[in-house]
Amino acid sequence: MRLVLNVIWLLFGGLWMAAGYVLAALISFLLVITIPFGVASLRIASYALWPFGRTIVDKPTAGTGALLGNVIWCCCSAYGWQSVIWSARSQWRSRSSAFRWRWPTSN
Repeated sequence: MRLVLNVIWLLFGGLWMAAGYVLAALISFLLVITIPFGVASLRIASYALWPFGRTIVDKPTAGTGALLGNVIWCCCSAYGWQSVIWSARSQWRSRSSAFRWRWPTSN
């Protein structure tokens, strides 16, 4: 089942998402200070290429530096915003009408 889901994912958006992350990684490798972001982009590209059957594990040693790097990546980088938009768009398109996310309401 994972193989079927991964092939469907690859054909309907995973390839383009992974290509965007690889492009962001190549651009990040041009500057010395952004090489860690390039390595992170390659890891995300491999996950975006073949996601089913993998798990994301929390790294307990990641601290303030990782948080700061993620904020800088998402807010200040054009590729960070682009990856956020691609991920949200792919997630929204993959949901059926029975599993749509609803805004939380207070009683």
